[in-house]
Amino acid sequence: VDVRCSALKTLARVADRGNPKAVAATSAMLRDRRARVRDAALDAMLQLADRGNKCAIAAVSRGLEDLSPGGRLKTISVLSELAERSDPAVMEEVVARLKHRDLSVRETSVHALMQLAVPGDPFVITALVGAMRDPESSIRQASLEGLRQLAKGSVDLNENLSHWDPAVRCTALQALISIAERSNGLTVRLCQCLEDLHASVRETAVEGISKTVAKGDVYAIEAILARLRKRNAGIRSSAIQALHKVARVGDPFVTSAVIKLLKVRHSDVRSAALLALHHVAETGDQMVLSAVQLCLEDDDAEVRETSKKILPRLTGFEREARFQCFTSNGTDNCFTSNGT
Repeated sequence: VDVRCSALKTLARVADRGNPKAVAATSAMLRDRRARVRDAALDAMLQLADRGNKCAIAAVSRGLEDLSPGGRLKTISVLSELAERSDPAVMEEVVARLKHRDLSVRETSVHALMQLAVPGDPFVITALVGAMRDPESSIRQASLEGLRQLAKGSVDLNENLSHWDPAVRCTALQALISIAERSNGLTVRLCQCLEDLHASVRETAVEGISKTVAKGDVYAIEAILARLRKRNAGIRSSAIQALHKVARVGDPFVTSAVIKLLKVRHSDVRSAALLALHHVAETGDQMVLSAVQLCLEDDDAEVRETSKKILPRLTGFEREARFQCFTSNGTDNCFTSNGT
Protein backbone atom coordinates (compact mmCIF):
# COMPACT_ATOMS: atom_id res chain seq x y z
CA VAL A 1 0.00 0.00 0.00
CA ASP A 2 2.74 2.47 0.97
CA VAL A 3 4.67 1.73 -2.20
CA ARG A 4 1.68 2.40 -4.43
CA CYS A 5 0.76 5.58 -2.56
CA SER A 6 4.34 6.84 -2.88
CA ALA A 7 4.42 5.97 -6.57
CA LEU A 8 1.24 7.96 -7.16
CA LYS A 9 2.66 10.98 -5.34
CA THR A 10 5.83 10.78 -7.42
CA LEU A 11 3.87 10.41 -10.66
CA ALA A 12 1.78 13.45 -9.84
CA ARG A 13 4.94 15.44 -9.13
CA VAL A 14 6.99 14.53 -12.22
CA ALA A 15 4.43 13.94 -14.99
CA ASP A 16 3.08 16.76 -17.15
CA ARG A 17 -0.54 17.73 -16.64
CA GLY A 18 -2.68 16.04 -19.26
CA ASN A 19 -0.18 13.25 -19.96
CA PRO A 20 -2.50 10.44 -21.20
CA LYS A 21 -0.27 7.63 -19.92
CA ALA A 22 -0.09 9.19 -16.46
CA VAL A 23 -3.88 9.69 -16.41
CA ALA A 24 -4.41 6.08 -17.50
CA ALA A 25 -2.05 4.73 -14.84
CA THR A 26 -3.78 6.77 -12.15
CA SER A 27 -7.19 5.64 -13.41
CA ALA A 28 -6.11 2.03 -12.91
CA MET A 29 -5.20 2.77 -9.31
CA LEU A 30 -8.73 4.08 -8.71
CA ARG A 31 -9.86 0.46 -9.02
CA ASP A 32 -7.57 -0.72 -6.21
CA ARG A 33 -9.38 -2.62 -3.48
CA ARG A 34 -7.57 -0.63 -0.76
CA ALA A 35 -9.11 2.69 0.27
CA ARG A 36 -5.74 4.39 0.92
CA VAL A 37 -4.57 3.69 -2.62
CA ARG A 38 -7.83 4.96 -4.14
CA ASP A 39 -7.59 8.08 -1.99
CA ALA A 40 -4.04 8.72 -3.17
CA ALA A 41 -5.12 8.16 -6.78
CA LEU A 42 -7.85 10.82 -6.41
CA ASP A 43 -5.24 13.29 -5.12
CA ALA A 44 -2.93 12.45 -8.02
CA MET A 45 -5.72 12.81 -10.59
CA LEU A 46 -6.36 16.37 -9.46
CA GLN A 47 -2.78 17.24 -10.37
CA LEU A 48 -2.56 15.22 -13.58
CA ALA A 49 -5.84 15.56 -15.47
CA ASP A 50 -6.85 18.57 -17.50
CA ARG A 51 -10.21 20.08 -16.65
CA GLY A 52 -12.87 18.30 -18.69
CA ASN A 53 -10.78 15.18 -19.40
CA LYS A 54 -13.45 12.57 -20.16
CA CYS A 55 -11.26 9.58 -19.37
CA ALA A 56 -10.38 11.01 -15.98
CA ILE A 57 -14.02 11.93 -15.26
CA ALA A 58 -15.21 8.40 -16.11
CA ALA A 59 -12.53 6.84 -13.91
CA VAL A 60 -13.15 9.16 -10.97
CA SER A 61 -16.94 8.73 -11.24
CA ARG A 62 -16.56 5.09 -10.29
CA GLY A 63 -15.75 6.41 -6.83
CA LEU A 64 -19.44 7.28 -6.46
CA GLU A 65 -19.83 3.55 -5.81
CA ASP A 66 -17.05 3.47 -3.18
CA LEU A 67 -17.95 1.42 -0.12
CA SER A 68 -16.65 4.19 2.12
CA PRO A 69 -18.85 7.30 2.66
CA GLY A 70 -15.67 9.34 2.88
CA GLY A 71 -14.50 7.98 -0.45
CA ARG A 72 -17.81 8.89 -2.10
CA LEU A 73 -17.70 12.42 -0.71
CA LYS A 74 -14.13 12.92 -1.88
CA THR A 75 -15.15 11.70 -5.33
CA ILE A 76 -17.76 14.46 -5.56
CA SER A 77 -15.15 17.01 -4.49
CA VAL A 78 -12.67 15.82 -7.12
CA LEU A 79 -15.33 15.82 -9.83
CA SER A 80 -16.16 19.42 -9.00
CA GLU A 81 -12.50 20.30 -9.65
CA LEU A 82 -12.18 18.27 -12.84
CA ALA A 83 -15.18 19.74 -14.64
CA GLU A 84 -17.38 22.79 -14.96
CA ARG A 85 -20.77 22.63 -13.30
CA SER A 86 -23.28 20.63 -15.38
CA ASP A 87 -20.49 19.22 -17.52
CA PRO A 88 -22.36 16.69 -19.73
CA ALA A 89 -19.81 13.93 -19.15
CA VAL A 90 -20.10 14.29 -15.37
CA MET A 91 -23.88 14.54 -15.41
CA GLU A 92 -24.20 11.37 -17.48
CA GLU A 93 -21.95 9.46 -15.09
CA VAL A 94 -23.83 10.65 -12.01
CA VAL A 95 -27.35 10.26 -13.41
CA ALA A 96 -26.57 6.70 -14.53
CA ARG A 97 -25.98 5.81 -10.87
CA LEU A 98 -29.40 7.03 -9.76
CA LYS A 99 -30.59 3.53 -10.69
CA HIS A 100 -27.79 1.70 -8.88
CA ARG A 101 -28.88 -1.25 -6.74
CA ASP A 102 -27.05 0.18 -3.68
CA LEU A 103 -29.08 2.74 -1.74
CA SER A 104 -25.98 4.63 -0.55
CA VAL A 105 -24.77 5.05 -4.14
CA ARG A 106 -28.13 6.47 -5.21
CA GLU A 107 -28.10 8.88 -2.25
CA THR A 108 -24.57 10.00 -3.10
CA SER A 109 -25.57 10.54 -6.73
CA VAL A 110 -28.48 12.82 -5.79
CA HIS A 111 -26.24 14.90 -3.53
CA ALA A 112 -23.61 14.99 -6.27
CA LEU A 113 -26.15 16.46 -8.69
CA MET A 114 -27.05 19.13 -6.17
CA GLN A 115 -23.38 20.14 -5.92
CA LEU A 116 -22.29 19.68 -9.53
CA ALA A 117 -25.27 20.87 -11.62
CA VAL A 118 -26.29 24.39 -12.47
CA PRO A 119 -29.86 25.44 -11.61
CA GLY A 120 -32.29 24.77 -14.43
CA ASP A 121 -30.29 21.98 -16.12
CA PRO A 122 -33.12 20.10 -17.93
CA PHE A 123 -31.23 16.79 -18.03
CA VAL A 124 -30.68 16.89 -14.27
CA ILE A 125 -34.23 18.07 -13.50
CA THR A 126 -35.69 15.17 -15.49
CA ALA A 127 -33.38 12.75 -13.66
CA LEU A 128 -34.41 14.09 -10.24
CA VAL A 129 -38.11 13.84 -11.13
CA GLY A 130 -37.48 10.20 -12.00
CA ALA A 131 -35.57 9.65 -8.75
CA MET A 132 -38.63 10.88 -6.85
CA ARG A 133 -40.24 7.59 -7.86
CA ASP A 134 -37.53 5.61 -6.04
CA PRO A 135 -38.94 2.99 -3.63
CA GLU A 136 -36.78 4.38 -0.80
CA SER A 137 -38.13 7.44 1.02
CA SER A 138 -34.62 8.83 1.63
CA ILE A 139 -34.01 9.03 -2.12
CA ARG A 140 -37.39 10.65 -2.74
CA GLN A 141 -36.75 13.29 -0.08
CA ALA A 142 -33.21 13.96 -1.31
CA SER A 143 -34.55 14.34 -4.86
CA LEU A 144 -37.21 16.72 -3.59
CA GLU A 145 -34.51 18.90 -2.00
CA GLY A 146 -32.56 18.71 -5.25
CA LEU A 147 -35.54 19.96 -7.22
CA ARG A 148 -36.14 22.77 -4.75
CA GLN A 149 -32.53 23.84 -5.23
CA LEU A 150 -32.14 23.37 -8.97
CA ALA A 151 -35.56 23.64 -10.61
CA LYS A 152 -36.55 26.87 -12.33
CA GLY A 153 -40.05 27.49 -13.68
CA SER A 154 -42.45 24.68 -14.44
CA VAL A 155 -41.50 21.02 -14.05
CA ASP A 156 -43.51 18.15 -15.49
CA LEU A 157 -44.61 16.14 -12.44
CA ASN A 158 -47.72 14.55 -13.96
CA GLU A 159 -46.31 11.03 -14.02
CA ASN A 160 -45.34 11.28 -10.35
CA LEU A 161 -48.65 12.84 -9.31
CA SER A 162 -50.53 9.90 -10.84
CA HIS A 163 -48.13 7.22 -9.55
CA TRP A 164 -49.62 4.16 -7.85
CA ASP A 165 -47.59 4.75 -4.68
CA PRO A 166 -49.16 7.46 -2.45
CA ALA A 167 -45.72 8.26 -1.01
CA VAL A 168 -44.51 9.18 -4.49
CA ARG A 169 -47.61 11.29 -5.07
CA CYS A 170 -47.00 13.10 -1.77
CA THR A 171 -43.41 13.90 -2.64
CA ALA A 172 -44.43 15.13 -6.09
CA LEU A 173 -47.07 17.35 -4.55
CA GLN A 174 -44.52 18.78 -2.11
CA ALA A 175 -42.27 19.57 -5.06
CA LEU A 176 -45.12 21.22 -6.94
CA ILE A 177 -45.95 23.39 -3.93
CA SER A 178 -42.31 24.42 -3.57
CA ILE A 179 -41.37 25.24 -7.15
CA ALA A 180 -44.52 25.99 -9.16
CA GLU A 181 -45.58 29.56 -9.82
CA ARG A 182 -48.69 30.67 -7.94
CA SER A 183 -51.51 30.43 -10.46
CA ASN A 184 -55.01 29.11 -11.05
CA GLY A 185 -53.36 26.09 -12.64
CA LEU A 186 -51.59 25.26 -9.38
CA THR A 187 -54.84 25.78 -7.45
CA VAL A 188 -56.68 23.39 -9.77
CA ARG A 189 -54.01 20.73 -9.29
CA LEU A 190 -54.08 21.06 -5.51
CA CYS A 191 -57.87 20.86 -5.41
CA GLN A 192 -57.78 17.79 -7.63
CA CYS A 193 -55.49 16.16 -5.06
CA LEU A 194 -58.17 16.72 -2.41
CA GLU A 195 -59.92 13.82 -4.13
CA ASP A 196 -56.99 11.43 -3.71
CA LEU A 197 -58.05 8.21 -1.99
CA HIS A 198 -55.02 8.31 0.33
CA ALA A 199 -55.24 10.60 3.38
CA SER A 200 -51.55 11.63 3.31
CA VAL A 201 -51.90 13.04 -0.20
CA ARG A 202 -55.04 14.97 0.75
CA GLU A 203 -53.29 16.34 3.85
CA THR A 204 -50.39 17.53 1.68
CA ALA A 205 -52.87 19.18 -0.68
CA VAL A 206 -54.55 21.01 2.22
CA GLU A 207 -51.14 22.19 3.42
CA GLY A 208 -50.33 23.37 -0.10
CA ILE A 209 -53.60 25.26 -0.38
CA SER A 210 -52.87 26.95 2.93
CA LYS A 211 -49.43 28.05 1.69
CA THR A 212 -50.22 29.09 -1.87
CA VAL A 213 -53.83 30.28 -2.04
CA ALA A 214 -54.84 33.72 -0.81
CA LYS A 215 -57.64 34.11 1.70
CA GLY A 216 -60.93 34.70 -0.07
CA ASP A 217 -59.76 33.34 -3.44
CA VAL A 218 -63.11 32.73 -5.16
CA TYR A 219 -61.61 30.39 -7.76
CA ALA A 220 -60.21 28.13 -5.05
CA ILE A 221 -63.32 28.33 -2.88
CA GLU A 222 -65.56 27.18 -5.74
CA ALA A 223 -63.23 24.28 -6.47
CA ILE A 224 -63.19 23.25 -2.81
CA LEU A 225 -66.96 23.53 -2.45
CA ALA A 226 -67.34 21.12 -5.36
CA ARG A 227 -65.44 18.53 -3.29
CA LEU A 228 -67.89 18.94 -0.40
CA ARG A 229 -70.45 17.19 -2.61
CA LYS A 230 -68.35 14.04 -2.94
CA ARG A 231 -69.69 10.86 -1.35
CA ASN A 232 -66.27 9.84 0.02
CA ALA A 233 -66.09 10.94 3.67
CA GLY A 234 -62.31 11.46 3.55
CA ILE A 235 -62.60 13.77 0.57
CA ARG A 236 -65.32 15.81 2.24
CA SER A 237 -63.26 16.08 5.42
CA SER A 238 -60.26 17.34 3.46
CA ALA A 239 -62.46 19.83 1.62
CA ILE A 240 -63.71 21.20 4.96
CA GLN A 241 -60.12 21.62 6.15
CA ALA A 242 -59.15 23.37 2.92
CA LEU A 243 -62.18 25.66 3.07
CA HIS A 244 -61.22 26.62 6.61
CA LYS A 245 -57.76 27.63 5.33
CA VAL A 246 -59.01 29.72 2.42
CA ALA A 247 -62.41 31.19 3.33
CA ARG A 248 -62.72 34.32 5.41
CA VAL A 249 -65.01 33.91 8.41
CA GLY A 250 -68.38 35.41 7.60
CA ASP A 251 -67.80 35.63 3.84
CA PRO A 252 -71.40 35.78 2.51
CA PHE A 253 -70.46 34.08 -0.77
CA VAL A 254 -69.07 31.08 1.11
CA THR A 255 -71.84 30.79 3.69
CA SER A 256 -74.54 31.08 1.01
CA ALA A 257 -72.89 28.36 -1.06
CA VAL A 258 -72.54 26.03 1.92
CA ILE A 259 -76.14 26.62 3.03
CA LYS A 260 -77.31 25.43 -0.40
CA LEU A 261 -75.60 22.12 0.34
CA LEU A 262 -77.90 21.65 3.35
CA LYS A 263 -80.69 20.91 0.87
CA VAL A 264 -79.02 18.21 -1.19
CA ARG A 265 -80.38 14.69 -1.18
CA HIS A 266 -77.45 12.92 0.46
CA SER A 267 -77.40 13.22 4.24
CA ASP A 268 -73.62 12.75 4.51
CA VAL A 269 -73.11 15.83 2.33
CA ARG A 270 -75.54 17.80 4.51
CA SER A 271 -73.55 16.82 7.61
CA ALA A 272 -70.32 17.91 5.92
CA ALA A 273 -71.90 21.25 5.02
CA LEU A 274 -72.85 21.80 8.67
CA LEU A 275 -69.28 21.13 9.77
CA ALA A 276 -68.05 23.58 7.14
CA LEU A 277 -70.40 26.24 8.51
CA HIS A 278 -68.91 25.63 11.95
CA HIS A 279 -65.57 26.86 10.53
CA VAL A 280 -66.60 29.63 8.14
CA ALA A 281 -69.81 31.20 9.50
CA GLU A 282 -69.72 34.25 11.72
CA THR A 283 -71.21 33.99 15.20
CA GLY A 284 -74.74 35.38 15.22
CA ASP A 285 -75.28 35.21 11.45
CA GLN A 286 -79.09 34.96 11.33
CA MET A 287 -79.23 33.41 7.87
CA VAL A 288 -76.86 30.65 8.99
CA LEU A 289 -78.70 30.15 12.30
CA SER A 290 -82.04 29.77 10.54
CA ALA A 291 -80.61 27.20 8.14
CA VAL A 292 -78.94 25.18 10.92
CA GLN A 293 -82.04 25.26 13.12
CA LEU A 294 -84.06 23.76 10.28
CA CYS A 295 -81.58 20.89 10.26
CA LEU A 296 -82.59 20.05 13.85
CA GLU A 297 -85.65 18.49 12.24
CA ASP A 298 -83.78 16.67 9.48
CA ASP A 299 -84.78 13.10 8.69
CA ASP A 300 -81.22 11.92 9.30
CA ALA A 301 -80.02 11.43 12.88
CA GLU A 302 -76.41 12.40 12.12
CA VAL A 303 -77.50 15.68 10.54
CA ARG A 304 -79.63 16.47 13.59
CA GLU A 305 -76.76 15.63 15.95
CA THR A 306 -74.27 17.73 13.98
CA SER A 307 -76.69 20.67 14.09
CA LYS A 308 -76.88 20.41 17.88
CA LYS A 309 -73.08 20.34 18.17
CA ILE A 310 -72.39 23.45 16.09
CA LEU A 311 -75.25 25.67 17.28
CA PRO A 312 -73.56 26.78 20.54
CA ARG A 313 -70.62 28.21 18.59
CA LEU A 314 -72.83 29.85 15.98
CA THR A 315 -75.15 31.44 18.54
CA GLY A 316 -72.33 32.58 20.81
CA PHE A 317 -73.66 30.50 23.69
CA GLU A 318 -70.49 28.43 23.86
CA ARG A 319 -68.36 31.55 24.31
CA GLU A 320 -70.66 32.97 26.97
CA ALA A 321 -70.76 29.67 28.85
CA ARG A 322 -66.97 29.46 28.87
CA PHE A 323 -66.65 33.08 30.05
CA GLN A 324 -69.13 32.54 32.88
CA CYS A 325 -67.35 29.37 33.92
CA PHE A 326 -63.98 31.14 33.87
CA THR A 327 -65.17 34.07 35.96
CA SER A 328 -66.84 31.79 38.52
CA ASN A 329 -63.97 29.38 39.20
CA GLY A 330 -60.89 31.13 37.78
CA THR A 331 -60.19 28.40 35.24
CA ASP A 332 -61.13 27.70 31.65
CA ASN A 333 -62.30 24.16 32.37
CA CYS A 334 -66.01 23.90 31.77
CA PHE A 335 -68.29 21.95 29.49
CA THR A 336 -71.31 22.80 27.36
CA SER A 337 -74.39 20.61 27.30
CA ASN A 338 -72.86 18.29 24.70
CA GLY A 339 -69.76 17.59 26.79
CA THR A 340 -67.28 19.82 24.90
